[in-house]
Amino acid sequence: MRPEDLGTKISLFEKILQKFATEVATGKISERIPPKELLENTKTDINQLLELAEQVKEMLLMLKPEKAYTIERRCQNFTQTLITFKDILLQKTADPLANSRLAFDQLRKALTDGSDFLILTKEIQESPSPLIDTLLKMRLTCETRGQILTIKVPQETKPFFEQFYKQIQTINSSLKTIENALTDIRNCLNTLQRQALSIGTLERCDKTSKEDSEKLKGQLSLQNFKAKGG
Repeated sequence: MRPEDLGTKISLFEKILQKFATEVATGKISERIPPKELLENTKTDINQLLELAEQVKEMLLMLKPEKAYTIERRCQNFTQTLITFKDILLQKTADPLANSRLAFDQLRKALTDGSDFLILTKEIQESPSPLIDTLLKMRLTCETRGQILTIKVPQETKPFFEQFYKQIQTINSSLKTIENALTDIRNCLNTLQRQALSIGTLERCDKTSKEDSEKLKGQLSLQNFKAKGG
């Protein structure tokens, strides 16, 4: 993973999110658009946001594993809202515009959830875990200095540079071993964090279901609706 890769993905994520915010503000995307048309107008950007969110999440977990719970939770809040948006628009109903209204509410929520996730990504990008940051900088230094042997030097100095290059390669190999060990630790930590997140989600499920039921009462019956991935 390279810092510039994360920066590129964050910039694209922010650009698409801002595009949605502008289209909602100007009415280009609204609750008055039929479900099929609303889905057609948004599906490409929605799918790209879902993909970017997962990719950025994995990078953030690598940069700051101690924030795994917060990273997982904010990413899940965002992606689940987008999935619900799509699922509502795909559901058959006698009142299509009612579905559009419900889906539009989810899209507006996704803008808020996406902003929260974006703020977190920038915070971690600017302040990763010290150990991880050091490893990445050392690796970059090793890779850069590895180009020394491509420079023409006097014959008598070659043994020195060759030995220096071997030492750098040894350090680089050690760094990769440490990174692999950190990845194994992160995977174990992620498993524990997901289990904790799952327990917390179940505890909030009943309360959320009751609140959603009251909100949607009189607008549309979603008794048979179940979001994919929900």
